[in-house]
Amino acid sequence: SFAYVTVKDRLPVIITRVVDHLARDKDKIIKEYGEVGPSSSVPLRGHLFKLDVRVDGPPCHLFVNTMIRLDAREELKTVIGQLSELKNELQTNKPLVELKSRRRDAYQWNTFLEDQRKAGHQELRWFGTVWLYAECYMYRRMRQIFEL
Repeated sequence: SFAYVTVKDRLPVIITRVVDHLARDKDKIIKEYGEVGPSSSVPLRGHLFKLDVRVDGPPCHLFVNTMIRLDAREELKTVIGQLSELKNELQTNKPLVELKSRRRDAYQWNTFLEDQRKAGHQELRWFGTVWLYAECYMYRRMRQIFEL
C-alpha cells in the first residue's frame, strides 16, 4: 500500500536528504552561525532554518526555528547524529516515543500516544500506526531535534 511504501521508503529518504544537506553545507552553516572558541562569544540568537527536501515531486520545505548558542560545528554533529538515530528507529520499527519538547504542541502529540496505549494498542510503532500520524510525527521529531 501507499502507506507502507511511504514509511518504508519515502520517510528514510527524506531524513537522509536532510542529513546530506547539512553535511554538504556544513562549512557555510558554520561560517554563518559561528564557532565557539576561547576568543569567541557567540550570543544567544533565534534562527529560522529552511531545509528543502525533494522526494518524487515538488520540494517540501521544513522550517525550523531554534535558538543558537552552541558551537555550530558541534551542534551540526549533534543534529546529524540525532537524525541518524531517528532514521534507525523508523527503519527498525521501534516504538514511537513521547516528545521531550517544551513547545505547546508536544502535549497534543504525547496525548495521542497515551490515548492509543489506553485503547489497547500498547506501543505504537512506525509500521503499526496511522500512516499520516507516522509521517507527521517524523517531521515533528525532526523539528524537536533542531530545537536542541
